[in-house]
Amino acid sequence: MGGWNEPQLYQNVIVMRHGPRLDNFDKNWTMATEHPWNPPLYDGDEFKNLYSKTAKKIREEVGAPIHRVIVSPFLRCLQTASRTIQALSSHDSHQQVLLSSSSNAAAAAHIRPSEIRVSFSALLYESVHRIIVFRFLQFLNIASRTIKALFFHDSHQIKASVEYGLAEMMNKKVIWVPPKDGDFKFLIPECEAQLPPEILRHNTIEKVYEKLPEWEETKEVAWNRYNDIVRTLADKYPRENLLLVTHAEGVVALSSTFMNGTRVRVDYCGYVHLRRPITNGVSSFSRRSTINLMLQGQSGITLREK
Repeated sequence: MGGWNEPQLYQNVIVMRHGPRLDNFDKNWTMATEHPWNPPLYDGDEFKNLYSKTAKKIREEVGAPIHRVIVSPFLRCLQTASRTIQALSSHDSHQQVLLSSSSNAAAAAHIRPSEIRVSFSALLYESVHRIIVFRFLQFLNIASRTIKALFFHDSHQIKASVEYGLAEMMNKKVIWVPPKDGDFKFLIPECEAQLPPEILRHNTIEKVYEKLPEWEETKEVAWNRYNDIVRTLADKYPRENLLLVTHAEGVVALSSTFMNGTRVRVDYCGYVHLRRPITNGVSSFSRRSTINLMLQGQSGITLREK
């Protein structure tokens, strides 16, 4: 009899751009606000279903729950994270989903006890029959409860935090009206107040970046930052599936890294899906190498050849 082959497990990392920013649709908004560098989301009808559709794509592509959401401190990213978390936790997402694996080894959890057909030779004693059936049903019950506990989408089980390293590229190319005093006025408690109240907030978690990146950072520096923060966060939570909500430049940086320098355009809520195998409980990944971090998929990204 062959041995039991455990399925290969993977860590999934979604790096996603925020939704539509208001100042791209209302040109007068920057003139009427004290914080023109921090626009909220635009709620036009054309984007009514954007977050539910994005959540559906993520659920289908990852095939397992998002365990942790980490967000840029900019308001549009916080609001995007909040809406996406709520969409991931909506009624239609409460379906039994399995670990992202190379085989559907947990399919037994869908078997109903009434459907089990166990055939025994007439030579087996009835007592043995009963013991085997009892143990098998007990195993199925435990397996089913364990899978439900671990792999349902439930906003109460999603952990979230704010990370300065996911912030916008800090220069005038993308922040058109920066604060005159250089103070972006981001307070972590105020940022996290934008997230759903029922999630597990972790404002005491040690941040990778303790403050915003320096102003007037170059594109090269920003791209290095985005690549580094994604790898660092993946290493920090090696057995969790992550949703990282950042800015277009961050998704472009990751896309360029894993698409051999290909130029891309990123739509609102566009994302790249990165994946790596988990070996002996730890993702097999070296911070100095991307050999085991693979591009698994993407959504809302238009490729442009150089």
